[in-house]
Amino acid sequence: MCTAYVNNAEKHTGRHLRSVINVIFNTKELNRLVRCRHATATEKQLARAYLVDIASFKDIISNANTYNEVQNRMDELEQLGDEFIEGFHLLAPILERVGNGIYREGSLWYELTAAKSVDTLYHLARLNSQILTLFGRPGIKFQPFPLRHSFIPMYVPFDLTVVSYQILNLPTSALRQHYQNPQHFWSLHFKMNIRPFRTTPGGKEFDGTFWTDGYGVSILKRTPGTKIGAGQKRKQGEKRKDRDGRLFPYFNTVPAGELRNYRDVVFADPNKRDLLYMMHKDSTKQIPRLLRYTSMTRRRHLGTHINRDR
Repeated sequence: MCTAYVNNAEKHTGRHLRSVINVIFNTKELNRLVRCRHATATEKQLARAYLVDIASFKDIISNANTYNEVQNRMDELEQLGDEFIEGFHLLAPILERVGNGIYREGSLWYELTAAKSVDTLYHLARLNSQILTLFGRPGIKFQPFPLRHSFIPMYVPFDLTVVSYQILNLPTSALRQHYQNPQHFWSLHFKMNIRPFRTTPGGKEFDGTFWTDGYGVSILKRTPGTKIGAGQKRKQGEKRKDRDGRLFPYFNTVPAGELRNYRDVVFADPNKRDLLYMMHKDSTKQIPRLLRYTSMTRRRHLGTHINRDR
């Protein structure tokens, strides 16, 4: 889990800082005003001018070798307006903390990526939580882990049980209450309206459990009403050894009379990646006649499922 946070700090801290700055100066409303058909030309002109000042503010705080250089450009911030001075003082603890005040390559954004500082991400989250009180606007929603849309084969479970017992120290009664509505619990930390959290066409819903390999996260979904626990027991049926013996008999177990009924007989090793690769004697470059039988093809024929919904 620590690795996931470090990777997230490397990839997304700069984007989160830009988003926080945009919320502080309400750039979303300014852009909406510029695009609004009913806004007057004067209103649009003022909105565009303010957006230019915001871009200048970002340029001043980011294009510097040290935090002290940014402080030495206070006269430029004063020319932009008092609200930009207040914004700088609000961001100053974070700007001073990034790289201990020294920005490699003369760029704040580069230092945020290179430092991989989870501590900076934490203080940025604290600042984000104060935006509603200070400006009357909701802050951004951080995505603690980068989400993947494909299955992660090697994983560690991360669910409400881990958070409640090992992080929040909640009693079992509180854990059961959170499991009644896991979406409400995780909506405080994730954007639940994005596609990975939505109900699947088959009716499966997010149940509050993740799988992480230390870099990305897969979301576990299940059919409502099913019990949450260890994997379901396999149904009793034909054993795999007996099934393989029936479908893939050894050559010494096939009667000689049965072999004589076939013109060509091919034996293959069923434990290789490409079980069988053949070319017909009449195959040409223009009209290839090939046969490839892989282990994945074998799984489809046998009905073997690699990933099961537990």
